[in-house]
Amino acid sequence: MATQLSAIVDYINQLQSINTDGVEPLAHASDVHDVFREDVPIPSLPPAEALANAPARKGDYYRVPPVFGE
Repeated sequence: MATQLSAIVDYINQLQSINTDGVEPLAHASDVHDVFREDVPIPSLPPAEALANAPARKGDYYRVPPVFGE
């Protein structure tokens, strides 16, 4: 492991010798932009449709087994 760490430190020293004057710092190597659609609110499903495939329900909610007891 000492050999590998030594190689890493040597590489870092090699990088530090490069002249980077006038180079702007980057957060990403490529032009990254938001690829998500605009967040626009839309009407949600009615409870009956949202719970149509629920294995168990109680009113307008999913019914799940108790985690900490009854």
